[in-house]
Amino acid sequence: MFTTNSILFFQAEEGIRDVVRSRGIGDVYKSKVIEQYKAIHVGYAFNGEQGLKVAVIKDTHQYNIMQIAQVLNDLSVKYSINTLSSDELVGSTFTMTDLSAFGVFDFDPIINDQQSAILGLCSSGVQAANASDQSCFNVVLAFDHRGIDGLYAARFLSHLEDELENIIFLASKSALSPSLTNIW
Repeated sequence: MFTTNSILFFQAEEGIRDVVRSRGIGDVYKSKVIEQYKAIHVGYAFNGEQGLKVAVIKDTHQYNIMQIAQVLNDLSVKYSINTLSSDELVGSTFTMTDLSAFGVFDFDPIINDQQSAILGLCSSGVQAANASDQSCFNVVLAFDHRGIDGLYAARFLSHLEDELENIIFLASKSALSPSLTNIW
């Protein structure tokens, strides 16, 4: 089963690839030059008993949403039992982090070294229909203005919003999980 994080993860990769790839998100600014990575490797920041670790799904474009959900779940289990390999912790070109479970309404995620942007997921403060449902959220994008024009960062966020609204609409008209209708 996919989750809010897997949906957002999938849509973020798609947004990087289709909306802003030629404009810096998913690349890195080094030595006054923008270096474009050949592939998109999205990292997910886990923070708990094992400390902060960013696990990476390499070549993210090769996965469908169900596969991303499964890989994120597998990485979460590996994180919780401290068995993430060193290869699973290197090479991300873009990172997602989620502080919504902690009730954080807004924060400034720090861009990781060798990256130009990070997407943060926060609580919206809106009470979901189901108290155990945490799919109402806000997102924040921190990006390096040296390599990314704010217009393209805004287009990336707009893409995420449009895609998530489409998913919510489809969920309300189909047999998809009813909790997805509370995302926005």
